[in-house]
Amino acid sequence: MNVILESLGDPIWQIGGGIIMLAVLVLILALRSPEVHLSPRHQWLWTRFMLLVGLSLFLVLSAGVVLFHGANAAPTVVPAVTQPSSAAASPHGGLLPTSTSTPSLTPLPSPSPSPTPFPRLTPSPAQVLTTFCDAIDRHDLNSAWGEYAQVLQKERAVPPPPSTRITIVHCRVDQVSDMSATGFLLLKTIGPYGYTDDTLLTGQVDPNSSQNKGHPPAEQLVDLYREFKWSDSAGTLTQVAFSGLYPDLTRYQAEFEQHEVNTGQGFQQWRLSAVTTAQNLAQFVLGWNPTSPTAVVSGGGTHDARAVVLVKNPSAGAATITLSLSRLELNTNGGIWEVTNVATDGMALTSPQNAQQLTSPVQVTGNTTAFPGKLTSITVFDHDRTAIGQAVITQAGGTGKSSFSASVPYLSSFQGETQEGIIASYTYPQAMQLPEQCW
Repeated sequence: MNVILESLGDPIWQIGGGIIMLAVLVLILALRSPEVHLSPRHQWLWTRFMLLVGLSLFLVLSAGVVLFHGANAAPTVVPAVTQPSSAAASPHGGLLPTSTSTPSLTPLPSPSPSPTPFPRLTPSPAQVLTTFCDAIDRHDLNSAWGEYAQVLQKERAVPPPPSTRITIVHCRVDQVSDMSATGFLLLKTIGPYGYTDDTLLTGQVDPNSSQNKGHPPAEQLVDLYREFKWSDSAGTLTQVAFSGLYPDLTRYQAEFEQHEVNTGQGFQQWRLSAVTTAQNLAQFVLGWNPTSPTAVVSGGGTHDARAVVLVKNPSAGAATITLSLSRLELNTNGGIWEVTNVATDGMALTSPQNAQQLTSPVQVTGNTTAFPGKLTSITVFDHDRTAIGQAVITQAGGTGKSSFSASVPYLSSFQGETQEGIIASYTYPQAMQLPEQCW
């Protein structure tokens, strides 16, 4: 009964019903007006049709309102009461009291409490790293990458080198604390043409380098590239040197440029020519004329992995440099050329050795027979080929071989770590330079 009363008082039912009745009445009057030319029989049929439509709409509206209120009506529970029994007459007179029930309420069923979800504990960094390393060592790579890689990895400063893939060979947990955990991954880099090496190539920002210093962090560029290899004796990753001097000083840069050449991007196709690569070094590093004549001593062909090229500078007394080149990863199927050594007759750097790690000041020794009595400059270049140290010495006069030695202080922009660089000697007035890669 309450549902019906609530439905009758519902404004939606009242207004909707009124609109339906008014619309039916207006349509019936319009059908019976003189302007509508219908026979009496047709007027009667249309009147019945309008009444049936109006009644149907009214019933649908009423049913909807009743159902709505019925669904929202709270169920009323009537407490069950046991009525007391009347007193019975005793055969000996008087009244015999009978037991009476105390009115009792039937308790309403209480809703079942929803189960409290069990708290999900966040694993500590040490647990995540340990589980990741265990999966790696079991060669369960699907579990390692699918479940733990996203938890461990951070946003990379630069993307991985193109056209290469890196596989994890071994994982070891190192230092563990409540807030962090560190470990070592032994990686194998697989190049696009079968080159493999258990190394890790990294790229990072040197905030104090010549191109980043003075710029806000958001505008600083990744410019420091390094290569690491696992050392069983040291039990850690140690930095290794790239054999190239020009155009690339690190393997990371060389792999990137190889990708550019392979995909036809950029303007690096000249790197497929050993002669052009040698000419570019003479022009852009030594400042020689771009038309300086060259001669291929050996190799340098389409299917050669190595080459030796001579470049002559007519304006410097026909001085000649000998460049040794090799293709990246010795790939003879489109590998780019890298200059690995520069030499000239009558000049040599004897120390430090190639790939030797340096500290400031570095002691540089050499000898020359080319320009006795001339000034010789020893310059240290960093990973951006920026001069960071220099010393000038005067060679002894006379003929024959003369030796020189100089202590060259330098200031690295990347303190506390190791970077790749170049030591070069210049002899004046001739524009002669002898680069030799070292650390």
